[in-house]
Amino acid sequence: MGASRIVPISEVYEINPSFHRDGIAEDTSVSFIPMAAINETSGMIAVMEERPLQDVVKNFTPFLEGDVLFAKITPCMENGKVVIARDLKNGIGFGSTEFHVFRPKGDVISEWLFYFMRRVSFRKAAEQNMTGSAGQKRVPRQFFDRALIPVPPKQIQNKVVTILSKVEATLEKRRQAIRLLDEFLKSTFLEMFGDPIRNSKKWQTLKVSEFCETTSGGTPDRTRPEYFDGGIPWIKSGELKNGYVLSTEETLSEIGFRNSSAKRLPTDTILIAMYGATVGEVGLLKINGATTNQAVAAVIPDPKKADFLYLFHFFQKVANYLIAKRVGGGQPNISQKIIRELKVSLPPLAMQKEFSSIVKHIEDMRQK
Repeated sequence: MGASRIVPISEVYEINPSFHRDGIAEDTSVSFIPMAAINETSGMIAVMEERPLQDVVKNFTPFLEGDVLFAKITPCMENGKVVIARDLKNGIGFGSTEFHVFRPKGDVISEWLFYFMRRVSFRKAAEQNMTGSAGQKRVPRQFFDRALIPVPPKQIQNKVVTILSKVEATLEKRRQAIRLLDEFLKSTFLEMFGDPIRNSKKWQTLKVSEFCETTSGGTPDRTRPEYFDGGIPWIKSGELKNGYVLSTEETLSEIGFRNSSAKRLPTDTILIAMYGATVGEVGLLKINGATTNQAVAAVIPDPKKADFLYLFHFFQKVANYLIAKRVGGGQPNISQKIIRELKVSLPPLAMQKEFSSIVKHIEDMRQK
C-alpha cells in the first residue's frame, strides 16, 4: 500500500499552473468564478457565470476542472474561502486574481488538499506568513514551499475524504436549520416591533446616550510583552462576526490592562465594530470581565429601560444605517458620537422581554 510521508505542498501540487489554449476558439464558453461566489462556510461555489474565453483569458486567473482554489488575500483567506472547481463549462474556469490555484501532480487528490486547507490551524499559519500592507496582505506563493502536508496512500486519502464529506453534509444540514431559526427571529422582530429605522409602529424613542453607558477600549504598548498573555479576555473587532463573543484570541495581563484605556465589561454588553474590515458588526459579550481594543464600542443599557437582547437585535437591524453614517478620511469609522446619538425605538419593557424569551428559546434549540 505504501508508506505515508510529509512533504511541502508544492512537491505534490502544481501551483498556479499556466493555461495552454491549444487551439481553443476565442468564443468558447468557460466558467467564471468571482471571489464573492465562494461560500466560506460550506466550501461550495454559490453561482458560476459563463463568459467567452476572449473576455477573461488576459486579466483573470485560469484553472481547470478539479483544481483547488485558495483565496490568498485578507480577509477572504482567514474566512476560509477554499473550493474545488467542479462542473466547469468545457472543463475550463477563470476567476479572481486573488486565487492561488493547486493541481494534483499524481499521488494526491484534490479533496485531500481542500480539507487540509480548511483547517483553522492551516489558515493561522498562512496568516502569520502574509506579506503586504494592512488591508492588502496576501499569502505569498513561496509559503507553499515550506508548508508541509501529510501524504498517505491514495486509498487512505479517499477513505478519510469520504468520512469528512459525510461529516460536512451533516454539518450543512445543521447550518440550514440554524439559518431557518435565524430567519424566524428576524421576521419575529419585525412583526413585533416594525421597521427599527423608520420606527413604523411609533414607539417611544431615546438616544443611546439617554439610557445606555457607552465606551470603547484600548491597546497597551505592543512592544511590552508583559502587557499580554494574562487573564483578561481582550476583544478585537474581527471577533464580533459570529454574534456571541464566547472567547478571544488574545488576553491582557493586569499590568497591561492598567496601562491602557481599556475598561472591564459585564456579561451581555453589546459590542459594535467601529472601523476595520468588520465595521458595523454587532456582538454580544458572553464573558464576564472582558475588555476590548479601541476599534470596538461597548454599549451597556439601563435594564429598567431596555432588555439587552432586544437592544442587541435592534443594533443588528440598524447596522447598515450606522455604516452609512461613517465619518473620516481614508478609513471611515462609526464614531462614538454616532452611536450615542442614534435614536432607539423602545417598546414597553414587558414586550421587549417577551421577545427576549423567544430568543432564549431559539438559542436553546440551536444548541441541540
